[in-house]
Amino acid sequence: MRMSLIHLLRAYGEAVEKGEEELGEVVVGAINDKSSPVGSTMERVAYNLFGHGEYMRDEAATNLIAAFRVMYQSLPDGRVAHFTANAAILDSIPDDAGVVRIVDFDIGEGIQWPPLMEALGRKGTALRLTSLRTKEECTCSFWKFENTKKMLLSQATQCGVDLQVEEKYVEEIGIENAREWVVFNCMVGLPHMGRRLPRASVEGFLNEAKAMVEGYGVLGDGEAMESCGGYTSYFDFLHRHYQAVFESLERSHLVYISEARAAMESLFLGPLMCLVAWLRDWEDMRRSCNFRKETRLEGRKLRLESLTEAKEMVRGENPYSVKIEGVRDHEMVLRWKETTLVRVSTWM
Repeated sequence: MRMSLIHLLRAYGEAVEKGEEELGEVVVGAINDKSSPVGSTMERVAYNLFGHGEYMRDEAATNLIAAFRVMYQSLPDGRVAHFTANAAILDSIPDDAGVVRIVDFDIGEGIQWPPLMEALGRKGTALRLTSLRTKEECTCSFWKFENTKKMLLSQATQCGVDLQVEEKYVEEIGIENAREWVVFNCMVGLPHMGRRLPRASVEGFLNEAKAMVEGYGVLGDGEAMESCGGYTSYFDFLHRHYQAVFESLERSHLVYISEARAAMESLFLGPLMCLVAWLRDWEDMRRSCNFRKETRLEGRKLRLESLTEAKEMVRGENPYSVKIEGVRDHEMVLRWKETTLVRVSTWM
């Protein structure tokens, strides 16, 4: 059963690459016959990949906050990415910086920032969070900016940090204070996010960041694309990536009831597994090639202490591993067995 689905998924990728629409439809029908929301890992991947999770997603959304917290704690992907990014940001701040300004590509629910605010509160450094407003529509978003802003301001009061939260288009962002230390933060494709924005907009954000000012940048890539080859290999990479994510969620001691796990998979992972978005992103990447090639040239070395802390997050009897990689030791990489789950890179 498992090998049959793998072969069918590969046949689907080949049909799309060759433009054989009728064959693709036949293959999708065969995949649907073998998929299930509560079956094996591959059956569940196929079920969500071909868009059958809408009803379950609507049902699970009634318990969104509780499900989100369980999802974030069940998988280390987001926690490792956020910890690595925050530690690198704190390490980058010059002593004479009066304000740390973070331009955030996708602020979402804002869960990355409370730990950073605690650290800045102890240092007496002000924080300005600029959430990027985009013209593109994401495939799914449960989070409203005003609600996130309210939560962050409440957290800032508890942390004793002077916080300003705003939302702007990238062309509206300007440096108004010479004592601002500017950080561009981009998290994309992390499992708890439950939404995706076009990869072209990620590339555009990073290019704008490099062109605007001298500052600091962090990219946390939850899909960690490596190349821009044919669609068959691209599709194969992504469905194997999500197979690893599903396996890791299945092994989590926090999600042990199959119905609850299926609801979380449809609520958070399903929206990331959008075939239309995958094809659009592949076409954009093929034209411009991979944005990570540019950031790799300007990497800033990560501290070994961050690696030690990240390893502690995944400690136990499981197939997780964490390593520092990159030509300048500027990438923190989380893997499940041999599959890369998250790659966090930093640059100046």
